Amino acid sequence: MKVIELRIDEALVLSADSEELSGRERRLALEVLSAGDRERLRAMSDARADSFLAGRLLVHAGLASLAPRVGLPPSGLGMASAFRDGLHPIPKGETHPDSGECERGRAWAQERERQMRSHDCDLGLELPSVAALEVVCAHCGSSTHGKPSIPGRPVIVSIAYAGTAVFVALASAVDEVSALGIDAEELRQEAAPGSVRASHSLKSPLPPASLGADDSALDLERWTAIEAVLKADGRGLRVDPGQVRFEGEELARIAGEDASYRIHRAVVDQRYLVAVATR
Repeated sequence: MKVIELRIDEALVLSADSEELSGRERRLALEVLSAGDRERLRAMSDARADSFLAGRLLVHAGLASLAPRVGLPPSGLGMASAFRDGLHPIPKGETHPDSGECERGRAWAQERERQMRSHDCDLGLELPSVAALEVVCAHCGSSTHGKPSIPGRPVIVSIAYAGTAVFVALASAVDEVSALGIDAEELRQEAAPGSVRASHSLKSPLPPASLGADDSALDLERWTAIEAVLKADGRGLRVDPGQVRFEGEELARIAGEDASYRIHRAVVDQRYLVAVATR
């Protein structure tokens, strides 16, 4: 699986296409799942499961990169070997030696369940050397949705999906980053990468489908920034997106609140507009 790594402000951002996930990488991803993740995985479609597993692998690859900076112990998963040369691009053919691995069907669903049962028995749901990502809703306490976190680790994490692409942002809490959110949208054909730039008029928050083609680049900039802010806040869409107020090009606040968020944007792989919000 080809992994792209870049720095956006204080955040380390990793991205990959879940369609490139190999069988070996799927099996490795199962080793980093929390008990709650395992239950969520069982209910997912094959394509959604691949995106989910790719995201979990990216989180742990990011942890491996941040480990020296924040004093984390090694994960014990051999993440460098998981992607051959660490986080460098890998030719797709090298991770797909058998064309059968690309199929999305009953065989993978059955194999996924078999592997999960095997890991449940053999690994006891937890690996002491692995930092399990937990998702808990601060509002209702559910583990089926909510803001992701890594308990006991000085790292903040946020995840975004855009089609089969997965984006993970991590930041060190020791760098005085107290909140982090990421969002990504695929660029429309009429919104070429060169047309996406720091917006100078972020007044009207609207979802991507609500403006005409002429406004698509600005629309994507608004919406990805809003989503990133709401993820960093932790309440997500329980907060009305219209309550996000922009101050110039790089700062945003939620109406009635003192906290401000720095907004940073990047175009990844010439296809995706990514916004990261930090506080």
